[in-house]
Amino acid sequence: MAERVGIVSVAQTKYSPKRADVNEEELAYEAIKQVLEDTGLTLSDMDSAVTCSQDFWDGRTISSMNIQHVVGAHLGHEDNISEDGINAVYAAMGQILSGHQDIVLVEAHTKESQADKSLVENAAFDAIFMRQLGLDFTSAAALQAKRYMYRYGLTAEQCAMVVVRNRAHAKNNPFAQESTDITVDDVLSSKLLVSPIRLLDAKPISDGACAMITIGRMIL
Repeated sequence: MAERVGIVSVAQTKYSPKRADVNEEELAYEAIKQVLEDTGLTLSDMDSAVTCSQDFWDGRTISSMNIQHVVGAHLGHEDNISEDGINAVYAAMGQILSGHQDIVLVEAHTKESQADKSLVENAAFDAIFMRQLGLDFTSAAALQAKRYMYRYGLTAEQCAMVVVRNRAHAKNNPFAQESTDITVDDVLSSKLLVSPIRLLDAKPISDGACAMITIGRMIL
């Protein structure tokens, strides 16, 4: 049984507003191929795979089924963690620390461009009490932001400064989707989505994938 878990390789694709040139499995394999080449391992070396996807975004029930072959899980072991990347990493760690697996491939992907964002996000809310309100993540975040600004006396200008800072930091990340220079005035004059959130406050629609290989200490 491994006492510690090592992350031996991590890769990600460039994030894009629309990757119509590839399907989900092709997009996922772009990241998987990088970690395999980096480590010299093959898919047959993997004891297990943990995938992270979401049925609504992929447009199918059991969204991991269409990428079994690119994670090496055909007739093998695979766990799917729906739309929660950090829990996918924890699941891989758990498999290794349990002693059941030694080498685990973690993969996550999404193609937000191929679905209606508001409808997909609305499905995340409680079906009985919340979903019929028509909330999506942006409108829910707007309610929280409005309350936060009221409670702590923040101004729209201060919030816009965070956006400017984060976009500037993104210029240091070659995989970042939004890395242009903007000003506070640019943020405040962008389209109002749900008060107080404007277009440049909100995250963009993104298509992308990432992969990771985790190994138990006894293998290192």
